[in-house]
Amino acid sequence: MGEEEGGRELVIRTVAAVLAAGASLLGPDAGAAATAFTPIMQVALTRVTAVMGQRRFRHAAGTVVDAAEASGCSVEELLGQAVSDDRRQELLSRALGDAEDTALRDKRRALGRALAAGIEGDDARVDDELLFTRAVADVDVPHIKLLKVLSADQPFPGQLSGGVLHGGWSLSTVAARHPEFGAALPALGLDT
Repeated sequence: MGEEEGGRELVIRTVAAVLAAGASLLGPDAGAAATAFTPIMQVALTRVTAVMGQRRFRHAAGTVVDAAEASGCSVEELLGQAVSDDRRQELLSRALGDAEDTALRDKRRALGRALAAGIEGDDARVDDELLFTRAVADVDVPHIKLLKVLSADQPFPGQLSGGVLHGGWSLSTVAARHPEFGAALPALGLDT
């Protein structure tokens, strides 16, 4: 068993033990049941971590391939450039970490393009792409749906008040016109 595999096994056993101990705080019956299910929980957690690890690897690998295609160089050349200095290596690390964690293929493609652009660019470009990767990481499906609404629809007409035109999109405007967003609108960052 390798060091990484041994560490993963330790984490799985620790999680199962903590869950069993937490259940015992609920009472002796809950503690006994959790203890009995600990081996099953360990097997299930082992399977889950294996699937997640494979998926994360595929997401990161696909993003590297996307970056290589965007830059027009081989994966080996791209990775060589990506570790050529600390700043580019930071961009590589962030882009791949974000890619591992997202289910959205379009986000992973965008991260690959940002990686390619940053690695090929100067220090200012690396900075720009680091900011871009952070922004991409924070965009999820509800944000994309909201952006589509905002780009395809027009807000209510503005009102003149005190010589200033007030209008455009606001939380209440979107909520009135698009109730499908429900209570999620404040979490999407739309101002009131």
